[in-house]
Amino acid sequence: MSVKAITRSSSYTIVDGTFRSMISQNRQSAMAHNLSAMKTIIAFALAAATLMPVSAQIAAPPGGRGSRSEVVPHTNLTYYSGEGADKYRHRLDLYVPKGKKDVPVMMFVHGGGFTVGIKDQYAFVGQVFASYGIATAVISYRLTPKTTYPGHVQDTARAFAWLRAHVAEYGGKADKIFISGHSAGATLVGMIGSD
Repeated sequence: MSVKAITRSSSYTIVDGTFRSMISQNRQSAMAHNLSAMKTIIAFALAAATLMPVSAQIAAPPGGRGSRSEVVPHTNLTYYSGEGADKYRHRLDLYVPKGKKDVPVMMFVHGGGFTVGIKDQYAFVGQVFASYGIATAVISYRLTPKTTYPGHVQDTARAFAWLRAHVAEYGGKADKIFISGHSAGATLVGMIGSD
């Protein structure tokens, strides 16, 4: 896949995720409520577009450190189905490098001020990391006003527990899970990391 095709695909994913978020939360504009995330995404896209011509000139040896894998997405995996479960929000998408086993795993938690956002907006994160050999789970969690603190933190911890118990089934290494997040997602990561 060419760099231009990857950029188009990522851009489509971002726009698609934003519209899904707007529809699922019955908002006028998800972008107005998630300006920080959009600024970060735009800055990342501009940096990638600027650096791509330079990195395209540096060819990685076949099978070398810079080579990319085909990605297998596993979407809408339910990580919690107990009491009070939300059939739309207690889900994650898991992106894994095709044919690889015992790969490191990253769990990514979206931002949005605890009131907007959905995992679909960050599919590009899963695609990119998995293409470089890191299985990536992009999670959704319940949002305010449907839940309040500590509901968001509990959902993030539930996703982590599910991932630790099941990631080996998909080729990931359960004892090598890293957690990352953007904005409110980073706050949630910090909270589960300090508990």
